[in-house]
Amino acid sequence: MGTWTVAEEIHQPAREVCWTASGGSRFALFTLALAPNPEEAGVQFVNRLASDDDGQPWVQFVEEGVGEFVEQRRREGKPIGRLCVSLLDLAVHPIDSKPRAYRVAAVKAMQQAFESYGVEVE
Repeated sequence: MGTWTVAEEIHQPAREVCWTASGGSRFALFTLALAPNPEEAGVQFVNRLASDDDGQPWVQFVEEGVGEFVEQRRREGKPIGRLCVSLLDLAVHPIDSKPRAYRVAAVKAMQQAFESYGVEVE
């Protein structure tokens, strides 16, 4: 069984926006960069937001979503590794940003990236 990664750096937009959801609106919008990292067996998450960026409180939820995806793929027998995932930008809505929205958007973004660009390596 090989490890899954990407062959070259890609920028993957992430979006989870719904203004009419029951239980309240939700908003998450950001961009991830996925790049091969041959020196690292696992998955490295890097926060590239400026330290004073308004999005800093939401970074942990993006990282949790990336982790959820990695764990899901491990359970499916398609482990992810040799990968660096960087958070490039993140938008915040003062009312509708929710932790779950950032986690869901991260999982969806990772799924889309691996459907389009994932490669299996030894």
